Amino acid sequence: MGTLLHQALLPSQALLTRISPWMTHSKALLPPTSNRNFTVRSQGRGFGASVPKNKNKKPGINDIQINQSEAKNGDDDDDDDEIPQEVFDRMIRRVLFYVGTPMAAGLALLYVLSLVKERGLFDVPGWLPLTIILISFGTSGLGIGFGTLSTSWDPEVEGSLLGFEEAKKNWPVMWKEGDKR
Repeated sequence: MGTLLHQALLPSQALLTRISPWMTHSKALLPPTSNRNFTVRSQGRGFGASVPKNKNKKPGINDIQINQSEAKNGDDDDDDDEIPQEVFDRMIRRVLFYVGTPMAAGLALLYVLSLVKERGLFDVPGWLPLTIILISFGTSGLGIGFGTLSTSWDPEVEGSLLGFEEAKKNWPVMWKEGDKR
């Protein structure tokens, strides 16, 4: 496995340089249009500061460092508000409840179905446990979003037990802030 990884990381020229002991450099097996210049990108695409496009000059490492420092000092467009600790704790409790309840119910139902099948009380079809898993894990995934939306975002107001009223209030606020960006 280590050999395969090692060979995958090396450029193809390094593998073909020593085909025979008397040939020191063999480029005959490489295609004539292969790109032998490897450049290291300092950032992934879509992340960090953008480099200005100049058709005559390729951006170098110094250009990227200049643009990163300009981006750090120039733009402070980060106007996101910090979530108060009381609201954050409430969100965590609600998310754990709305994720944990369907998950626990689904796992308990799977356990009950396995006991029923082992004791021969009922021949459980194969699609029933699969359906239970899909429904319980799916509702658990939805519980993350609903747990966040059903929390009262006001630090002084606790909110209702299940949070349907808060979800009705928070849903348009979330979409309104999403449309601004």
